[in-house]
Amino acid sequence: MACTRIAGAVVVGLGALVLIIVASTPAATRIIRAQLDGDGAIELVKRLETLAPTSEGPETSGCSHLRIVDGARSQRLTPSTASYSSYCLYVMQLSVRDLTGDGRADVVWTTNITGGRANRIGVHTWNGRTARRIFSEIPGEIGGGRFSFLPTATILPPRRGLRELKVSDGVHEANDALCCPTFIRTRRFRWNGRRLALVPKSTNFKRLKT
Repeated sequence: MACTRIAGAVVVGLGALVLIIVASTPAATRIIRAQLDGDGAIELVKRLETLAPTSEGPETSGCSHLRIVDGARSQRLTPSTASYSSYCLYVMQLSVRDLTGDGRADVVWTTNITGGRANRIGVHTWNGRTARRIFSEIPGEIGGGRFSFLPTATILPPRRGLRELKVSDGVHEANDALCCPTFIRTRRFRWNGRRLALVPKSTNFKRLKT
């Protein structure tokens, strides 16, 4: 397996598929060439720099979004702005893997907010005409005075023929400082024919402090 480092990204050759792991800071445009819809032509997944939405504050540089390009068709996968006027989103992780078992790559991504830590995770399929999101994770309240923070995505090796997506996040209780969650929560998600669904009994909490 060939492995090359290009301007902060690790490029791993996997036959006709190329995986690019993007560094956790905003960087230049990245392009993945992969077979997403089975029509023989190779599609492009582009991580594109986005102009700052406003000139307010110092945190409007380095914004980016994802776009699939398939011949004359093109569709954006991620938004480019956050809900704060002086902040925007950038793509932190990007990979392509077959999570549905159909032999075609799916696009897995995470975004972050410039100047902040509010991640989101998404997985899209592409049918040659339009993208469909089959997984979405946004941190927030999870009940009982607790909230999730900084989720990360890991693609696991195949189990029973399908890869699973492992999501890890910090879980804060009501009095926790932002830096210091009480628990790390891990969950596994698996394709059920319609979406990536939570695998029963796969949720685990690890206490970080007493």
